[in-house]
Amino acid sequence: MQILIADDDAVSRRLAMHALTGCGAELGVAEDGHAAWAQIQARTESTVLILDREMPGFDGMDLCRRARLLDSAIAVKGKTSTSVNIGPENRMD
Repeated sequence: MQILIADDDAVSRRLAMHALTGCGAELGVAEDGHAAWAQIQARTESTVLILDREMPGFDGMDLCRRARLLDSAIAVKGKTSTSVNIGPENRMD
């Protein structure tokens, strides 16, 4: 299995890589939507996509739509997420 992490935030990419290191999958990383799209097109087996919702180039939703339209037998499953910044005034401590 292959996992592609696409996020324009370096800290988020490092956290995801750290969490997935040792899982047995081939890990790929992309810093923006265009780089992610190039990697998605080059995939040769089932791929889990961990995508930033908003990033330069194609956003996570665009990448999911494009991946589903690929002319291949590769099964691509994806999930996008958006991080939420919680300021002190909104915390529930």
